[in-house]
Amino acid sequence: MDLFLQTLQSVAAMFLIGVAGFWVVSRRLVAREAIGSLTALAIDIALPCLAFSRILAKFDPGSYSGWYMQPIHWGVFTLGIGVLVLLTRRVACSEVRREFTASLFYQNAIFVPMIVIVSMHGEHAPMLVDLFLFTLLFPSMFFATAHLFFAVKGEKLRWQRIVNPVCVATLLAVGLRLLSWDAAVPGFLVMATERIGDMALPLVVLIIGGSMHLGAAEEARPDWREMLTFVAIKNLLFPLVVLLVVIFLRPAYRLALLLVLQAGVPPLTTVPVITARYGGNRRAANHFFLASFVSAILTLPAMVWLFHVFF
Repeated sequence: MDLFLQTLQSVAAMFLIGVAGFWVVSRRLVAREAIGSLTALAIDIALPCLAFSRILAKFDPGSYSGWYMQPIHWGVFTLGIGVLVLLTRRVACSEVRREFTASLFYQNAIFVPMIVIVSMHGEHAPMLVDLFLFTLLFPSMFFATAHLFFAVKGEKLRWQRIVNPVCVATLLAVGLRLLSWDAAVPGFLVMATERIGDMALPLVVLIIGGSMHLGAAEEARPDWREMLTFVAIKNLLFPLVVLLVVIFLRPAYRLALLLVLQAGVPPLTTVPVITARYGGNRRAANHFFLASFVSAILTLPAMVWLFHVFF
């Protein structure tokens, strides 16, 4: 139960920072249109710096022989989630099925797991390296496939998003450590990336809060049945299925915890933005995100607690 309370406190703290973001946007201290720019700042600058500095400091190839398997584990996990999405997407009504499906498939793969990992193991936990290696291909996959959910034809791949800053920073840091060239990196550069990377977590949670305001401010009344159905599948069914799988297969502890976290987190914050870009129902995507994020305050600590009880 102590672990449940510990995780609950970390997720609740994240929620309070999100409330601050909600308030900032609602009071128009930051324009609603600025959320996209702040998201780019977090994803393209702060997060790559965080990945680079943490891997450079904590990645030890000599004692971490299976590091190269993490992207493969992510691929298997993503295929499994894809199967679950295909099996459950029909419960949504046809008017919002595309948004329902995309929100189920694209989880908040980096930031929310990072918050839980830091709360459990500290800001310099080696498990953060696991997270960055595990999600190495996730941003590229998202930008390469998101348009498929909305039947957009003739979409051109934007290579600057496929070969994205997070991927480049992760590969660069791993390469420096593998070649033992990390000592040649100037100390001021390492310090600068650490300081910029420290902005990533609070910045993205503020962005999540702003996104929550966008979802709550929609004029149309929420469809509570659809939202509750989404929470039941995304926040409860998916992590419980993955928990049963890891209990049966018994992988390494850090990988098992990572899989359960990935299955239990809310949707990616940029799903509503992509939905609007491709002509989908942004209102529905915002409401799915809002319902899942608020519910995760209780469901995510519960899943972490169950994991430690049975694994």
